[in-house]
Amino acid sequence: MRALIVLLATTMFGAAQSPAPPNDPSFPSLPSLRNQLASSKSPYLRSASMQPVAWQPWGSEALALAAKLNRPIWLDIGAIWCHWCHVMDRESYENPEIAALINQYFVPVKVDRDERPDIDARYQAAHLVLNGIGGGWPLTMMLTPSGEPFLGATYIPPDTRGSEDGLRVIVPRIGNAYRTQPGTAGQMARDARARIAVTAGVNPTPGGALKQDTVRAITREVDFEFDREFGGLGVSRGSKFPNAEAIRLALAQAFLTRNDGLRRKALHTLDSYALSGMRDHVHGGFFRYSVNRELTVPHFEKMDYVQAALLEAYLDAFRLTGENRYAEVARDIMRYVNGTLSDRTLPGGGGFYAHQDADISLDDDGSYYTWSLAEAETVLPPDDLKLLAAYYDLQKKGEMESHPDRNVLRVAQTVPALSKRLRLGESEIRDRIGRGTSSLEAARRRQRVPFVERTAFTDRNAMMISAYLHAYETLQDTTARDFALKTLDFLLARAVAPDGSLWHATADGESYIAGFLLDHALFADALLDAYQVTGNERYLAAAQRIASRAVDLCWDNAGGGFFDRPSEERPLGLLTDRTKPFIDSPLPGGNAVAARVFDKLYLLTGQDRWRELAEKTFTVFGAAQKAGISGGTYALALEAHLAKPPQVVVIGGSEDQRTTGLATAARQTFRPGRMVTVYDPPATALDSLPEAVAEAA
Repeated sequence: MRALIVLLATTMFGAAQSPAPPNDPSFPSLPSLRNQLASSKSPYLRSASMQPVAWQPWGSEALALAAKLNRPIWLDIGAIWCHWCHVMDRESYENPEIAALINQYFVPVKVDRDERPDIDARYQAAHLVLNGIGGGWPLTMMLTPSGEPFLGATYIPPDTRGSEDGLRVIVPRIGNAYRTQPGTAGQMARDARARIAVTAGVNPTPGGALKQDTVRAITREVDFEFDREFGGLGVSRGSKFPNAEAIRLALAQAFLTRNDGLRRKALHTLDSYALSGMRDHVHGGFFRYSVNRELTVPHFEKMDYVQAALLEAYLDAFRLTGENRYAEVARDIMRYVNGTLSDRTLPGGGGFYAHQDADISLDDDGSYYTWSLAEAETVLPPDDLKLLAAYYDLQKKGEMESHPDRNVLRVAQTVPALSKRLRLGESEIRDRIGRGTSSLEAARRRQRVPFVERTAFTDRNAMMISAYLHAYETLQDTTARDFALKTLDFLLARAVAPDGSLWHATADGESYIAGFLLDHALFADALLDAYQVTGNERYLAAAQRIASRAVDLCWDNAGGGFFDRPSEERPLGLLTDRTKPFIDSPLPGGNAVAARVFDKLYLLTGQDRWRELAEKTFTVFGAAQKAGISGGTYALALEAHLAKPPQVVVIGGSEDQRTTGLATAARQTFRPGRMVTVYDPPATALDSLPEAVAEAA
């Protein structure tokens, strides 16, 4: 990929040219560009504010500056949790000589992909079109002053390594070629733009009548992708992401169609995840993904949306099977989130933090989360070390290529197997493993902790709120319920703009960045979950307001369905292309969640307009059958739309044990898409309820 960018530059622009002399008037002196990121709310952008690269924030001023100087834009998209972003920062963007080259030939622009998923999605699509392979982070794109991409790569080293040229060669070559052949870059950008519009799904094909065939087709693809040996989805791919929504689809369809084989595969994957190196066996929670098929080595960043999605999947598995091991994993996820990714400091606070970094320093690659056998020896007494070494596969040679002595903890031998081998009782083994793991945790806590980004992103907080409310319903965890409702009220107070729309991010008590479709859809969904748990009508009313606002901002009046972001009078660069997301990538597909919300609103209010909006949304996506493992949310929502899910209404005093008993029994029963709502007659205005519910009351 790194060689490809130089090859493309050489092929399209011609042979490399020497850098322009420092006194060339077409290249204004360095003081004309200054780093402008110091006031950014994003910790990723603020961390770059001290770099000698003259980074500009994304916006009309940066593009206007590029046009004024007649320079291309050097676009860097990354995140604070991204290891290779840290590497490129240290190697290149903190290097004064390389920074001077970038400042001389380009207008450098830096974007936080979590703050601006809309920008990231579009330029990732451009990378795919330009290079024929997917991108990642850091994403490095070369744009015309109008924001059109003509070249792209991911990580690029500072110096030439073998056949791959580094930035010292690439920057002046592309910058000088752009200066002398601007028409070539413009044509490359126009060609890329035409292909991006096709591949990004700007104009999805309507699917006509909605059928179960779509759900079955997506389920078959999920079934095919299960790895029967190691668990997970994607047998042929090197890396495996959790794909929790696809697993939930498999559990649901296995139940509805009585497909025992599909059920076994889905549960095998959840069991494999629970034992694997993708799980943090010391602090709880899951890492972002596994780099290998065997699930032994993860990428160590921990994302809030990964915790939310897998929490939902393990709760589903517990309701389906009644087997406590799934409840234990669910509780372990919440143990991590409660201790690290949630704001419990202020009485009026609330909110789930975005993520925790993989690294402590730029020289680190997951060392905080891994162990050498020598380190474990300093923490554990010999007998416990022997037991935990067998249980977690602690050896002198570990799994980490960069640090061969470091081990990723995973459950290599089960407690029953160890009991038989060591001739010890299972309860004693569990106790000793628990004590030993606690000792490892205490030792880890004495180290410097990887950075936690405390930004509360509305869409991801909504996922956590729903997952925590479902944990209350399933496990009777009132602490989870109370914090979920506290966070919901916190966001209602902070993340709702004066016009009733949502902000995307909240940090240091301030909300900012206009909300996207997914913010509105997931937040409305969380409000409906809160309404079902509490019976508080203000949550239902707020859900209707947010859903209506999403229609106002993002609905396509011409073709139906939702665009991913509100329209702008003067969108910049690829933001002029309006896309309609429905697949999970990695968060749930926006149109799928919106349709699910509309169907829930119809069932809870009886208003036909919500059902009609759901129908119109589903029919836009005729290619949904090809969504595969990325179509989990869409298929689950379509299943609920086509086959009305069970709706349980419990009417009775909120303090009456009969009321709570009935509600708990219904909530703990596995039924895909089921809705359970409790109404307390004295506290409920009956004329506000759906007609059937009001009559029963």
